[in-house]
Amino acid sequence: MSRSNCFVEVLCVLLVVLLITTGCVGKASNQKASNQHEVKKVGIDEGAKVLFNIEKVSTSFGYFSVEGWGVIKDRDSKNTQYFIVLSSAKKTYFFDTKQDGKRPDVTDYFKKLKDYDDSGYSALIKKDSLEPGVYQVGIYMQQDGVYAQKMSDKYVTIKRFWIF
Repeated sequence: MSRSNCFVEVLCVLLVVLLITTGCVGKASNQKASNQHEVKKVGIDEGAKVLFNIEKVSTSFGYFSVEGWGVIKDRDSKNTQYFIVLSSAKKTYFFDTKQDGKRPDVTDYFKKLKDYDDSGYSALIKKDSLEPGVYQVGIYMQQDGVYAQKMSDKYVTIKRFWIF
């Protein structure tokens, strides 16, 4: 094998590794990507205490996923709408979530004071739906006229790599 062919093969392998590790190529997920929304934050109730945990933020093949639970303290979790909040210094985005079945563990943890069984959520977000930057991850909830938002200590970084 000639030296130039070897160089080309190594370059191709490095390119594939770069594309896979940055999430530009790979297998598709079965979950539908979340839709971005302009959410009107109508009178966020500053007195509403938000209990939440963003349990998992993972990156994979052009997407990243967010999973967790959230409740407005002292309110049952039924009929709560959840949105993932991604906030940078320049822009804030809101994304739909999928409610992921029952979370009796959350109700049990809080000593069954309220029914928090419907508090689980997840979102699959396309990286290319965001401008490059560092985003803090949070939760925004709407329930029966109460609006609450809380940011976590988790961050995602969106980068763009252009290869010509």
